[in-house]
Amino acid sequence: MPQLDRRQLIAGTAALAALAATSGHLKAAEVMEHNHGHNPYAELIKSSIDCLEKGRICQAHCLESFKAKDTELAKCLEQVVQMMAAVDALNQLAISGSKYVKEFAGVCQKICLDCAEECKKHAKKHNTCKDCMDA
Repeated sequence: MPQLDRRQLIAGTAALAALAATSGHLKAAEVMEHNHGHNPYAELIKSSIDCLEKGRICQAHCLESFKAKDTELAKCLEQVVQMMAAVDALNQLAISGSKYVKEFAGVCQKICLDCAEECKKHAKKHNTCKDCMDA
């Protein structure tokens, strides 16, 4: 199975959620019974956890740079903090099976793209930035 990055997974989840919302054939209880407890957002949940882990490592790297009086990564830190807040919220919505996953995934995708764009500026110099960008 090919690996998806978080942007692809979030976009796919938004499309899947839209399809599920428009089908209207099953009630929520019937869907849960049919899935036998399987969360339809399992891949999104897994991907978001990985993304948060990479974001925390990036955040720690930025703070270490600041301690060394290097503020080159200030914008990076700003973006990763926003990304982690959004991805954590999306993770919680997905875990709970919220009806807002699709809508929030679109906003989260924009925030993640902004973060990846900032990471890209530092990816050749810092492996941490590359790892965060690729997540």
